[in-house]
Amino acid sequence: MPWHHLCNKAKVVFEDSSPDWVNPGKPVTLEHMVHTSLAQQLRRPHIGRHRAQQEVHQEEYHQGDYQQEEQHNPANLNMSHILHAIEDLEMKHMEGQEQILAMQSKWIKQQEEWQKQHMEQQQSNIHTSLKPYTNVLNEGRQLHREEFSVNTQARLSYMSDNMHHLHYAIPTYEEVQKGFVEREEGKVKQQKETLKKKMEDAAFWKKLLGKGKGSGSTSTQEKHQEDKHGGEHEQPHE
Repeated sequence: MPWHHLCNKAKVVFEDSSPDWVNPGKPVTLEHMVHTSLAQQLRRPHIGRHRAQQEVHQEEYHQGDYQQEEQHNPANLNMSHILHAIEDLEMKHMEGQEQILAMQSKWIKQQEEWQKQHMEQQQSNIHTSLKPYTNVLNEGRQLHREEFSVNTQARLSYMSDNMHHLHYAIPTYEEVQKGFVEREEGKVKQQKETLKKKMEDAAFWKKLLGKGKGSGSTSTQEKHQEDKHGGEHEQPHE
């Protein structure tokens, strides 16, 4: 409590408005009130040097106590403590944000998995529900194809059986089929003769017989010669 408040409370006139030992902002204790400064003690001639030294020591002692009181005063917190507290709060806030982000990421993954499973289940249900209709459609399509094939075959049979009645020059189906078979057999025979001639021109049989050994090679050569002579004998008959 300031000095002038004490004077007003005690109903005493406050004469010294600016004493040397009063500092604003510092707590005023009983020791500060009764204590006189070193300058005031030195200005008093009746006080000896010994007492002045004692007063100096007491003032230093009280000043140290005052500094300790200021250090332990909760109103005078150190700025470093405040900064540390702010840093701790920031770290906790960042940790909380990281936890929130991790939870959000986990929740998004769970939602994606659930949606995927839900879509797969829906597709499976749709496929299962449409399977009977698909089977019916496939059966109907197969029956339609078979019916079309039967009808087409019947029309072709009717045409092949009755076309020669329209004109005598139109051959029957059997005659046409016989001619087709004869032509195909002639083509095959011609291809065989051409291949055989090419092999003879390339001396294929000689190379093959030259590599053969034993009775197997001899029998092959004899068979080849017999085939060759047989072909020569059959040629004049044609």
